[in-house]
Order: sequence, then C-alpha cells, then structure tokens
Amino acid sequence: MRRTGARSPNRSTRRPLILLRPVPRETPVHRLWAGTKLLAASALAVTVAFVPSWTGLLVL
Repeated sequence: MRRTGARSPNRSTRRPLILLRPVPRETPVHRLWAGTKLLAASALAVTVAFVPSWTGLLVL
C-alpha cells in the first residue's frame, strides 16, 4: 500500500489546544496596578521559600 502523504479529514479539522487564554473581564485583581501584582507574587514566593511548610503553602 502506498502513502500519498494526504492527511485524514479528522486531523485537518482539529482545533489547536490553547492554554492560559486571556479572558477579558473587569475584576478587582485586573484593576490593580501591575507593580502591586508583581510585589504580591514576589512576597508569596519569598514566603514559600523561607517557610517551606504546610503553613507557608497555606498562604498561597
């Protein structure tokens, strides 16, 4: 049997998998200044780094 390289119809009609797609919404977190979100993320990372316990993870 010879292959011609043609794809089956099911493969060409598949939609690509898109993860972490931005959803436009107006939430309190979206209204925060970008620097505030960066500082909060940094504080959480430092907390988990220096308190590597269930209590530190509970803060997340």
